[in-house]
Amino acid sequence: MKRGGFQIEVIGHPVSLADWERALAAPKSELPALDDDQKKEARKFGEPPEEYARRELAGRYGEERMRGRAGLLGEVVAKIREQQGRDYHLLAVIADMFKERWILTIKTPRGRTNVAVPRELGDDVVDWGFREQLEELKEKVLYGLGLDRVGARPQR
Repeated sequence: MKRGGFQIEVIGHPVSLADWERALAAPKSELPALDDDQKKEARKFGEPPEEYARRELAGRYGEERMRGRAGLLGEVVAKIREQQGRDYHLLAVIADMFKERWILTIKTPRGRTNVAVPRELGDDVVDWGFREQLEELKEKVLYGLGLDRVGARPQR
């Protein structure tokens, strides 16, 4: 999925309590149809098909929520990147739920670079956007790109 010129990817299972509650409250008509493999898996574990379908729906809600958050974080990072000039371009924001981090893939004059941002910092930037959080994210991105803060020159 593309947003704002960058790809968004979600790795892992980002289901929150709110996602579960939303899936449990959804009418049966909104539940996803199960394919043969899913039906077989539900039977194997003794799970009623409707429960399995609600779990699938909760997963879709969680992924949708994380894609939205990744898009918002990407927009903030794109603004940081703009300050470095046209040679730096945000290619992707990956929500890595297994390792509790955001991964930013940025095109630089030296090629592609991945910058890891702790999930908590990325979430705080999206949720609150306090100046100190934005500065911490900027420092993390610049360091990941091999740039110093003053004038954003390449580090030696």
